[in-house]
Amino acid sequence: MRITSGIFLSQTKYAIEILERAHMLNCNPCRTPVDTDKKLGPEGSPLCLYMHDPREPHLNAMKRVLCYLRGTTDLGLQLFRSTTSQLIAYSDAGWVGCLATRRSTSGYCVFLGDNLLTWSSKRQDTLSRSSAEAEYRGVANAVAETSWIRNLLRELHTLLFIVTLVYYDNVSGVYMSANPVQHQRTKHLEIDIHFVRDKVAACHSTGSRGAKLLVPNFKSGATSAKWSLAPEMPWHRNSVGVVWHQNSGAIAFFFK
Repeated sequence: MRITSGIFLSQTKYAIEILERAHMLNCNPCRTPVDTDKKLGPEGSPLCLYMHDPREPHLNAMKRVLCYLRGTTDLGLQLFRSTTSQLIAYSDAGWVGCLATRRSTSGYCVFLGDNLLTWSSKRQDTLSRSSAEAEYRGVANAVAETSWIRNLLRELHTLLFIVTLVYYDNVSGVYMSANPVQHQRTKHLEIDIHFVRDKVAACHSTGSRGAKLLVPNFKSGATSAKWSLAPEMPWHRNSVGVVWHQNSGAIAFFFK
C-alpha cells in the first residue's frame, strides 16, 4: 500500500487464512511467539527441525506461535521515503544454542537508510569452537549480504558512495578482520576471515567501497544473560519499522 510517507506491507489476509485452517481464529493471543524461559531443543522448538517427526511438545510450541500470530495480524512493515543512502547491517550469533546439535545460530538485518531491506536467522552449518568463531561466521554472512545489495543497487543505477557499516558485539572479530597475521587457532576460519578482511581493506583504500566493522558501545547493564522478551517486543518491532496498519495513515490492502 502506498501512503504519503512511503509504502506499508502487510500479510493480514494470509495470517488469517493460516489461523482458519488451524481452527484457531478465536484463540487468545499471547505476547511472544516462544517461551523465553525454556531452552530450544528436541522437546520444543525450533519447529522446523522436527517437521518429519513432530511430538506433543512441538504441537504446543506451534500453538503458541499461532496465538502470537492471532494478536499481530495487523502488523506490517513500514518503508519510509528517505534521502539517506547508507547501508547498515547488524549481526549477532548465539553460541552453541541448539541443544540437539550444539551448533550456533547467527542472524543479521540490513537497513538502507531507515528502511529494513533483508534479514536472516538460521542455524550455522558447522560447529563453532568459540563464541568469536560463531560471531565471525555470522558477520561474514552479513558482509556477503551487503555486498550483494550494493551490486544489485549498482545494476539499478543507484550507486552508494558511503561505506557500509556492520555492527556486531564481538571485539575479537574486529581484531581478526584487521590483523593480517593468520593465527593457528583461526586457520579453520580462513575463507571467512579473508573474505571479510578484503572488504575491510577495500573500505580503507577507497573510502566508500567495502565494509567497516564496528562494535556498539553498550551502556553498563544494557545487556544481560537472561532477560524477559515480552516487555521488549514492542520496542524491537518498532525499531525495525514493524507497526500496526492503523498507524500508517491509510487503509491498507493486503497480499498473500
